[in-house]
Amino acid sequence: AVDLNILSMHRSELLAFLMKDAKNKIAISGSHGKTTVSSMVTWILHHSNKNPTAVVGGIIGKLGTNVLAGSNDIFVVEADESDKSLLNYKPTIALVNNIDAEHLDVYKNLDEVKNTFLKFFKKLPANGSGKAILNIDDGLASSLISSIDSPVLTYGIMDKRNPDFLGKNIKLLADASTFEVWNNSNCLGSIELNVPGVFNVTNALAAMVVSLELGVEFEAIKSAIKCFPGVGRRFEFKGTCNGANVFDDYAHHPTEILNTAIAAKNRTNGKLFIVFQPQRYSRTRDLWKEFVQVFKTIDAYKCFVLDIYSAGEKSVSGISSKELVAAIGANNVIYSESKEDVVQELKDELRFSDLVITMGAGDVFKVAVDLLSS
Repeated sequence: AVDLNILSMHRSELLAFLMKDAKNKIAISGSHGKTTVSSMVTWILHHSNKNPTAVVGGIIGKLGTNVLAGSNDIFVVEADESDKSLLNYKPTIALVNNIDAEHLDVYKNLDEVKNTFLKFFKKLPANGSGKAILNIDDGLASSLISSIDSPVLTYGIMDKRNPDFLGKNIKLLADASTFEVWNNSNCLGSIELNVPGVFNVTNALAAMVVSLELGVEFEAIKSAIKCFPGVGRRFEFKGTCNGANVFDDYAHHPTEILNTAIAAKNRTNGKLFIVFQPQRYSRTRDLWKEFVQVFKTIDAYKCFVLDIYSAGEKSVSGISSKELVAAIGANNVIYSESKEDVVQELKDELRFSDLVITMGAGDVFKVAVDLLSS
């Protein structure tokens, strides 16, 4: 018989219900990168014939889906902190990639964000059979270690942090990366990763640690990561316009925007054009100083800032894209209330070797679509 209570469950409650009998329950969270990490884990397990069941937050390249219906041995979920629903899971492996000031419309302050991730780790089995995995390079995530009751594994790219798994001798290429993986004093081997950005090196390390815990051999992990197809709206290549490469990315938090812009700058030999759409008045208000600082820092030829995508929120007095651009005060950061105007200007200016990337959690991707449609 079907339990009719499932019809009224929150999505995460339903997933927790479905995964409760799995032998290995993997919940992956963090303020940034959780979609990429959970997708990498799913891809590695799939590529290694582990037949996982998985539900992640983005479409995985060649798989063309964000859901895999596999065996009941391994169940992977992306655990969302935006509404605290990550606390509905009772994982056997819990991973936190980083902790940042995000979703402050839900959380009172950064301390509450941090404490929620600690509660997430405390959902691991009380008998010590679970495993907490975290990015030791991240100050807030690493500060939780002494308060976690379960065994802890750490990963990172900063040698001085002494992680259990270290990414070393990193070489960042235009559209890829290579690095060595060290487990304490033992070099496991080299990894080739065909998605750009140093943040993706950290993401790959996270996925690798989870996979090793699930019994996947390092060589199988290496093979899977080398052909990882990427995730929809995560530095996703969309096509070319006037010989310029057009990408789209979900980046909407200042930390994500900066990391993505650095990867984009490294990706092109020409001019970098960014089209950014802030999402939510509350986020723009709460992270105003951070947005200003990031756009003062970004090395781009032009940054177009569109009107705020409200996501259903009411407008807030004094908080708008036009006022944000004025606060940034940089000649290369331009307010535009019209996607059509941005598309036309890009069509007029883009040349071979240039790169344009749309960023945001709203409908800014339509700029890339329109740019390529004619």
